[in-house]
Amino acid sequence: MALCLNVFDSRGPLLHARGPRKGLPLCQPGTVRRARLLAPRASRRDPTAAANHQALAAAIGALPLPTALDAACTATVPVVVPVNGRVTLRALVADARGPATPRVTLRCTP
Repeated sequence: MALCLNVFDSRGPLLHARGPRKGLPLCQPGTVRRARLLAPRASRRDPTAAANHQALAAAIGALPLPTALDAACTATVPVVVPVNGRVTLRALVADARGPATPRVTLRCTP
């Protein structure tokens, strides 16, 4: 798993529909000033969550912040998802416009 900042979002409703900017994003990414892992949290009771937190937090900490680089990504790190379980990743990311909290949930369904 790698976490990336300032990635082009190609979903239709977020693109200009016509004109000279047709197909380009409605808003351009800005300079990311900080990023902090919110979940998974470090847990003394859950060694898997603790390992996931440690790997992801270290990867985020290695990002060159502040950055305006397009698609600035962390190193790839392992994230363990238990069988029939899920792991939700959340981060606090802030730029000049304010904070955002992106989230993604990984599921293991054999």
